[in-house]
Amino acid sequence: TVLNDNNREKWLPATVSLLSQVLDAGADLEVADGRGKFPLHWIVEGITKTVRYDHAVDCDLRYEGNDAEVLLELLLSRVGTSTVNCCDQEGTTPLHAAIWQQKPKLAELLIQAGAQPNLCDSNLRLPLHIACALRDQDMINLLLELGTHFPKATAVYSDIRAGASRAEKQRLDVSRTLQNAYNRA
Repeated sequence: TVLNDNNREKWLPATVSLLSQVLDAGADLEVADGRGKFPLHWIVEGITKTVRYDHAVDCDLRYEGNDAEVLLELLLSRVGTSTVNCCDQEGTTPLHAAIWQQKPKLAELLIQAGAQPNLCDSNLRLPLHIACALRDQDMINLLLELGTHFPKATAVYSDIRAGASRAEKQRLDVSRTLQNAYNRA
């Protein structure tokens, strides 16, 4: 069954429902796929993912157009700021990708969820550099306004949760929470 039908009213609720069920079943949003892309990247970049549902049906999930906003909001409601700032193996964060893809609404949602506009990719490009290269004046203005509130840093790829047991993931979550609290103190 392919859920990327042209009839939005038909497939979007099914996609949201399926994605919600996958998340409720314990899907880990902090584990990358074989290409180093995280679920937030999939939605922003419009990647199609095939998901085996209920051990019997393969469903193609395609994240594109305005529907990506609905799906991104669903994922953002379930993740923390560390996941919002995840990067692929090239240092590209979902915010970098949203700007490259010229999806200002997705970039805005990511920023509202805590995406840091001053993270460099592996080529030392900030999201602002990408917006300038694309001559996207609205995005340039937004990033300049927000960028003064964040220190400059470089995004670092980490997929330490891949293959970890539930207990190991819980220990990683506790460790990260303690480290964040220590850094804020």
